[in-house]
Amino acid sequence: MAIRNIAHKGSGENIARNQYGASIIPNTLESYYHGMTHGADGGEVDICLTKDNIAVIGHEGQLKKQFGIDISQTTYQDLQKFYYPNGERIPTFDQLVDLHTRLAPDGYKMVVDVKNNVVAAASHAVLKKYINAGTIDKQNISYGSTDLSALLKILALDPEAIIEPFFKTHDVFSDADINADFTIKDGAGYKDDFLQKVLQRKNEFNCHSIGVFDSAIRPELITLCHEHGIGLVIGSTAAEGINCNAIHANIRLLAQIDTKIVSNNPVIMAVAIAMYTLDNIIQEKYPKPESFEQPT
Repeated sequence: MAIRNIAHKGSGENIARNQYGASIIPNTLESYYHGMTHGADGGEVDICLTKDNIAVIGHEGQLKKQFGIDISQTTYQDLQKFYYPNGERIPTFDQLVDLHTRLAPDGYKMVVDVKNNVVAAASHAVLKKYINAGTIDKQNISYGSTDLSALLKILALDPEAIIEPFFKTHDVFSDADINADFTIKDGAGYKDDFLQKVLQRKNEFNCHSIGVFDSAIRPELITLCHEHGIGLVIGSTAAEGINCNAIHANIRLLAQIDTKIVSNNPVIMAVAIAMYTLDNIIQEKYPKPESFEQPT
């Protein structure tokens, strides 16, 4: 089955719970461990840098809200005084990759969101140690970003890296069609040049996949990706991950291409597969489209 569920920030956001019933905090080692052991096919990783250029896990805004710190102006040593409610310090990317090498199931994917050139270089340097040591398979690592210069930086460091250019909502739809909460107005279509830009990204980066939010998932994009061998990384804005409407309505078509859904719930896929298998769900709920073969 082509669809894989990549858990947002390790185990989703404010959804997953540990064995004691407590909410699992996103972007902690506990969150990634929970995703690894509860059916996620991989984890999406947000990285930012300390003042002394140590790559740590988290969004700058999230860390400022949680701890009241500007991470770019805080040294890693100074971070040691801050603890999450679960007792963890802010983890480094190195610690997460080490956890991945020891505990992640075979084939577990890591989608690394590189925000800019500096983060790209720091992320690659950490991963390179483990790849060179043979403890992590580079085929299970991909780099994604809306910052194309950051992706070019990765390719300069490793021409064989798996690159996934991300599209912002404003790249896909006109400003007039985007609501304040980033939902899309009824009846809105793509920007005239969006599908052409997808092909341009494919050619420019020789990329395996492109990234979009779930609102962009429509049959015309899926058909284009199917015809040109382009995978899709889908960021879900819905709390229930793959159950969001745009994905659910097109799940049969999405099953035909290499698809990664970055969702807030890492166990939906595992539950679905355990109950019926995803293939059976697709066959039960959706008629076979004429232009696509039966999923295998």
